Amino acid sequence: MGFRERVITLDFDDLGEGMFVKMRNPQLVPVDQLSPADIELDANGQPKDRKKAQAASNAILAGLIVDWLMYDALSEEDVALPLPTTADPSPLNRVPAYVLTRLGNEIGERVNPK
Repeated sequence: MGFRERVITLDFDDLGEGMFVKMRNPQLVPVDQLSPADIELDANGQPKDRKKAQAASNAILAGLIVDWLMYDALSEEDVALPLPTTADPSPLNRVPAYVLTRLGNEIGERVNPK
C-alpha cells in the first residue's frame, strides 16, 4: 500500500503561466530532514546569523523539491530564464520571496496541522 500523496504540487500561476513546485510531502519526511543544522539562536529565539539560517533553510527546501518551473527573479533579461531543477540549494537564492514564504507555510501547515 504505502503512503498517500507522497508528492504535492503547488501552483504559482499568479506569478506566471505554468509555474509550479512539486515537493515531497513534508508530513512524510523524517523530522531530522526538516531541521536546520547547527543554527545558533539569540535570547529571543532568532538566528544569530541570518545568512547561515537562510542557507540552511534553502538546503532543506532543495531536499524536498523534486520538480519545478520557476524563473530567475534576479534576471535582467526581458524574458527571465527558467532556473534548473536540482538538489543544489543555490537556485533558491534567485526565487521570489513569495514562493519561499509559501513553501515554508506549506511545510508548517502540513507538519503542524490545526
